[in-house]
Amino acid sequence: NSWRDKRATHEIWVGVSGFGKTFGLNCYLTREYAENGIPFDLLEPMGHGRHIADAFGLPWYVMSAKATKLNPQDVMFPTLIEQVSHVTRIYETVLGRALSGAQRENLERGLLGEALEILYRGFPDLNKVSPELAPTCDVVCDVLSGLGDKEATKHIAKNLADEIAGLCTGSGPWAAFLNGATNVDLSRGGRERIEPRVFSFHELESDPILQALAYTQVLSAIRRDSLIDEQPRIIAVDEVYRLMRHPSLLDFLIEAAKTFRTRRKKLVAVDQQMSIFLQGKARLVFENCPIRVVFSQRQGMNVFHEDAAFQHLNQQHRDIIAALPRFHYVLDIQDEGLWYLYN
Repeated sequence: NSWRDKRATHEIWVGVSGFGKTFGLNCYLTREYAENGIPFDLLEPMGHGRHIADAFGLPWYVMSAKATKLNPQDVMFPTLIEQVSHVTRIYETVLGRALSGAQRENLERGLLGEALEILYRGFPDLNKVSPELAPTCDVVCDVLSGLGDKEATKHIAKNLADEIAGLCTGSGPWAAFLNGATNVDLSRGGRERIEPRVFSFHELESDPILQALAYTQVLSAIRRDSLIDEQPRIIAVDEVYRLMRHPSLLDFLIEAAKTFRTRRKKLVAVDQQMSIFLQGKARLVFENCPIRVVFSQRQGMNVFHEDAAFQHLNQQHRDIIAALPRFHYVLDIQDEGLWYLYN
């Protein structure tokens, strides 16, 4: 029972394509909603979310490079420090580099943070900044380009502003998606309860950066709303590696997982290989997910032999995992037990 106390129990689902993860996930979300009234947010990259949306008459949000705008400056966090840090992570992903480490990068981070603080401090209440009011990328670049108290610092600020502007404004590759007011309704809008929602990202398949940014902003809005109540909810993220391969966005996912858990919001992180959850910082996501649902792993069995997290498995368990047919899975619940669901 994932809802027996004030903390939700997160899950990891893994399995190669075509062996039943998506079907099983749709069944799980459907049953929790239909039988227990627990709503969900489904984020998926293939477009199959339409089926569950049609089944329940839910809104189906399709993120598109041509039609969608998601403003990085939308307010997603309650404090100025957290909000500035979040927007900085997004720009790091856009730039393809960290704004930290060496002296110049640390200066760039400080200058970008200063520009964002100037803009957000212009509002009397940060939490009442609606998408229509949030500063846009071109405004951020305008403010950033004028910062600096010394000539060298002014030069760095101007160059960073030009770099961001070249990507996110005018005819930049991501301007149409990022520069402007958000046109997808991600707000709570005064509602006491948010019904299930389905977000599909298949129309962004050709641009992994945009797809990762869209995942992040949608998850940020879900996280923001999760702080308001302790009503149980499931947040299912399919193909989660699309977020995790960007270091700045992985940090966000780790933090979000901790926040969701304490507010009775269950994260279901879905991907093809268990190994991606065991590398570097991604292991923090794994360690926050005591329920592991394992479909066929015939190409990634080494982790079940070598990683300390799976030392409780014996050879029979590993043989079963390696030979799982479609729609069969092993259910591994930390400190509880190990089960094999078969037809």
